[in-house]
Amino acid sequence: MPKGRIVGFSKIPRIVDVFARRLQVQERLTKQVMGCVNDTLKPKGDAVVIEASHM
Repeated sequence: MPKGRIVGFSKIPRIVDVFARRLQVQERLTKQVMGCVNDTLKPKGDAVVIEASHM
């Protein structure tokens, strides 16, 4: 839910890509993405769901 600012959808995969380059578990990745979105946009609410597969 936006609070003053709206970003393009293309920015979200960029955020995920930055954090996904590090070796880590999916739970930590989810928390980092949500933290970045919260700190940057300060929304009224948010939800992050990551569906991943191991290669």
